[in-house]
Amino acid sequence: ALIVEPEKDIQKVYRAYLAFRGVNAVIVDDLGKCLEQIFSPSDEGFEVVIIDTHLQNSISSAIELAKTIKEAIPDQKIIVTTTSPLTEVSSKMTALGISKEDLLVKPFELSRLLSLIQTQARMQ
Repeated sequence: ALIVEPEKDIQKVYRAYLAFRGVNAVIVDDLGKCLEQIFSPSDEGFEVVIIDTHLQNSISSAIELAKTIKEAIPDQKIIVTTTSPLTEVSSKMTALGISKEDLLVKPFELSRLLSLIQTQARMQ
């Protein structure tokens, strides 16, 4: 999994929980680092990309990132995390082929995130 999360404390929680659960996660904190990982020639790709909507303090940045990834890799599975109301985010994400089930409103149970990652991995 590739996780794009700007908050250092949340990164630590994700890293510890997912490692404990046996999930290999690469965690980056901004759009540029995410794109470097996605388009790295040595990388085999990621089963799922998890994007927080508060990258660069802008939901539109996260939407543009998701759009860029989907245009380059149409089958890429994306999960979106947000503290924004679903009504503000869901229509923009569903237009990119990201289902409402793949939108997580913070705070959420880490087990829910793990379940989505595992579901996406099985769909690969």
